[in-house]
Amino acid sequence: MPRTCTLFILALLAGCAATDSDRDPTRDTPRETPDAASPPAEADDQAQAMPGWPKGMPAFDPDNPHTWPLPMLWYETPIPDYDSPGNGYLMSDITLNGRRFVGMATFLGNGPGLEHVFQGTDFEDADGATTFTLYSLVPDDAEVVTPGAAVSRNHPTYTFAGRIATAERRQDFVTIIHHDRPDIAMVNLKLFDLDDVRVILVIPHDDDTVRYLQYPISLLEMGDIADPEAFNSMIAPKLDTPELRALLAEPGVIAP
Repeated sequence: MPRTCTLFILALLAGCAATDSDRDPTRDTPRETPDAASPPAEADDQAQAMPGWPKGMPAFDPDNPHTWPLPMLWYETPIPDYDSPGNGYLMSDITLNGRRFVGMATFLGNGPGLEHVFQGTDFEDADGATTFTLYSLVPDDAEVVTPGAAVSRNHPTYTFAGRIATAERRQDFVTIIHHDRPDIAMVNLKLFDLDDVRVILVIPHDDDTVRYLQYPISLLEMGDIADPEAFNSMIAPKLDTPELRALLAEPGVIAP
C-alpha cells in the first residue's frame, strides 16, 4: 500500500492591519517590505515549527526524502504587526486516467488586505480559496513526502514554498501571491504566470525530463480544509482531460 506523509499548515496571525497609507499605490515603485520597515521586535517562534526547518532535522541522506529540506527556507526577522485572514496549504492524492498524482494546493483566507485576490471572482464572499495547485505523477506504490511553508510575513503579499518528493525524484515550487503585481510560480526553476492559470501538472519521464500541463483554472474552492477527500472529489474531474491522456500515452513516461 502506498504511504503518504501529509503535512498541513493553517497560519492565523493576529495584529494590527496595515493601512492604505502604509502601502505604495504604484506598481513601478517597489514597496518597502515589512522586514525593512519594522523596528527590532521579538523573534517569531513560528519559523521553527514550519516543515523543512533545519533545526533538529536528521542528517541529509540523498536516499531518504524525509531528510530533504524545502527548496527555499525562511528565518526569523523583525516584522510589524499585521492582521492575516489565514494562509496555508493542503496535500492531495488522486487518480487520473488510472495513474497516481500527488499534489499540494496553497490557499488564502478572505479578509482585510487580500481583497485583490478575491475581487472580481466567484469567491468574493467565500471564506477563502486555493491560489496555486501543483500535482506530480508518481509511481503507484511510492512513499511521497510533501514538506511546505506558507508565509504571511510580507502581508499583504504572501509566499509559499513546497516539495513533492519520492526517493527517485522531486518537484519543487515557490509561489508569490503579490498585492499589486502579477502572481507567479516557479516550478523546478521554470517560471509560470498565474493569471487565470493556477493549476499545473508535472509528468516526469525516465530520462529525467518533464512535461508540464497548465489548466485554465483560476481560484479553486478549498471546501472543508480538514477533509482532503472533498477537495479531491472537486478537482479530479477538472483535470482528467484529453490533453492529459495524450501526455500519459507518450513513450518514456515513468512507470506506474
